[in-house]
Amino acid sequence: MASRQWRQAWGVVALSAVLAGCGTDVAQTAYYPGAALLDCTPPASAPELPTDPRFGGDAKLTPWVLQTGEYGAGQGPGINVAARDGFRLFVNDRLLATGTASLEPAFVPLTLLPGDNAIAVVVMAVDGPPALLAVVDELERPYPSDVAWRVSSNPSGSWASATYDDSSWEPATDRGSPDDNPGCDPGAGFVRGSGAVWLGASSAGTAVFRLKVPIAPLGFGAGTTGGGNAEPVLVATTEELEDALKADSAGVVLLAEGLRDVRRDADDETHTQACPTPCPNGSTTLTTKNLLPDDETCPVATVDAVRNERRIKVGSNKTLVGLGRGAQIYGGTLDIDDSKNVIFRNLALFGVNPDLIEAGDGVTIDGGESIWLDHLTFKAISDGFVDATTGAKNLTLSWLRNDGENSFACDGRHPRANELAETTATIHHTLWQRVNGRAPLVTRSSSRVHLFDNVVSDDSDYAVGAACGAQILLETTAFERVATPTGKYGCAESSELGLIRAAGLGNLYGTNVGPHRVDKDDGPEPDDSVFLPTYTWTPEPADEARFLVTEGAGAGSRWALPLVAP
Repeated sequence: MASRQWRQAWGVVALSAVLAGCGTDVAQTAYYPGAALLDCTPPASAPELPTDPRFGGDAKLTPWVLQTGEYGAGQGPGINVAARDGFRLFVNDRLLATGTASLEPAFVPLTLLPGDNAIAVVVMAVDGPPALLAVVDELERPYPSDVAWRVSSNPSGSWASATYDDSSWEPATDRGSPDDNPGCDPGAGFVRGSGAVWLGASSAGTAVFRLKVPIAPLGFGAGTTGGGNAEPVLVATTEELEDALKADSAGVVLLAEGLRDVRRDADDETHTQACPTPCPNGSTTLTTKNLLPDDETCPVATVDAVRNERRIKVGSNKTLVGLGRGAQIYGGTLDIDDSKNVIFRNLALFGVNPDLIEAGDGVTIDGGESIWLDHLTFKAISDGFVDATTGAKNLTLSWLRNDGENSFACDGRHPRANELAETTATIHHTLWQRVNGRAPLVTRSSSRVHLFDNVVSDDSDYAVGAACGAQILLETTAFERVATPTGKYGCAESSELGLIRAAGLGNLYGTNVGPHRVDKDDGPEPDDSVFLPTYTWTPEPADEARFLVTEGAGAGSRWALPLVAP
C-alpha cells in the first residue's frame, strides 16, 4: 500500500537535510566515522570489483526475462544505481548489472513479480567508505535509497536471495542527497526528484546494501500467491497464452509490453441477435445494441450482431503479469470462473465487443476464491470491467483504472462498470471515470465489500450501490461530478435494502456531487451497522488518495502507454 514516504519521493513533499560534516578539502582517502557528507573526488586508480565470492566475485551476468524494456530511468519500472566507486547489482540471486566508473549511473529496466523480492548491491570504494545512491521504481511506488536499506561489510550466506534474513545487518547511514554533497551528483542518467539519498557503510572498502521489496495483496485477498515460485514463462502467441493459463500446474505467465490483439478472426466469429435500444431521455440520438437474457423479449425487431471476443480460461494457481509499462490485451475476456489462487498484474484489457451491451466482461469471476487483480486498466468493455458472482470470495482489487469512455454507449458512458454478488472483496486505490452507475454495485446478503482510498469521477448515476442486504464499508473515497455517491436498493429477488457505513470515515464529496439515496428518496450519508474487517489497513486521507490514484492506477502505473485499437 502507498506510504507517506512514497508521496515524498514523488515530489509531493521534498525533504532535504543538510548535515554538518568534514570540509571539502578532505581527500577521498580520509573518512571520519559519523561524517555526514561525502567527498566524491574521482579515485586515482580505476575501481576493480572484488573477486571474493563473499561479494559476488564468482557471479556471472545472465539474461533474465524480467529484465526488459526500451525506456530509461524514470520512464518505466526498473532500478537506477550510482555508486562510489564500483558496484554489482543483484535481484533475487541474479546478477543484473555491474559498473566500474565512479558515480556513473546505470539503469536496469525490470518488472518485479508478486512475492518477496531482494535488491542487493555490492559497492566498493578504492579508498574510504563505499556509498550507494539508488531508486527501485515499482508500479505501486518508488523505493528510493534511505535508511530502510541495510548494509554489511562482512556478509555471509545467500545474501542475494529473497529468503535471506538480514535482520542482523546495520541500517545504512544517510549521507545526504546529491545536492547536499558537492561533486556527488551522478548526472542526467539518474532519475531526478526521487528523494534518494547517498547511503554509507561504517567501514571502508566493500559493503553489501540490501532492500526487501514485498509485492503482495492486502485485505480479503491477502495470502494469494498465484503461481508462486514457478519459473516464469514468456508467451509469444495467443495460443501459447491460452495453453499456459488453462494448464493444471502452477504457472507464472508473462506478456511482453505493448499491444496483443486476441480477437477471433472472421472464420470464428459468432452471430447473435441484439435489441436496438434508443438512449433514454432524449439525451442522444444513439441507439445501442443490447443482448437480452433468455427471459426478456425485444419490443422491436432485433438486428444481427457479431461477437468476436475471445474468452481465455484461467486455471488455479496462476500469475499473469505484463512486463514493463504494461501488456495490452485487445478483445479478450480473462475468465477465472471458479478457479482459486490467481493473480493478474500490469495488464490493460480493452475492446471487448465495444459496440454491444452485455457481450463480454474484462474479467469474469464466477465462484472463484483468493484472487488478486492489481494495476489493471479496463476500457471499451461490453459488460462488466470486473464481475464477480456465485459466492466468489477473498478478492482484492487494487490500483485498477476503470475508464468508461465508449462512443457506442449512451452519453459515451459505460453502463455496467462492476457488479459483485455474493462476494467478499477489498477494493482500494481504484478509479472509476465516465461511467453510468455501478462503481461498484454490491448485491446479495452474503456480500461483504470494503472500499477505501478510491476515486469516482464523472458518474451520471449512482456510484457505490448496495442491494438486497449486501454490506459495504466505505471510507476515504473521493467523489467528484457524481449524481449519487451512495445508494441503497432492493433487487428483483428481494425488497431488502443494502447496508453501507460511510459517515465519519473520511469520504470526500467534491464538486457537483448530488445527494445520497435510500431506494427512491434522498438521504444522509449512510451510517449502517456493517461488518468490520479482521485484517489491518492504513488508509490515506481522501484528498491525498485522489492524487495517488489518478496518477498511479492502471497498467503501467504512472508510465502508462496509450490504448490504441489495432
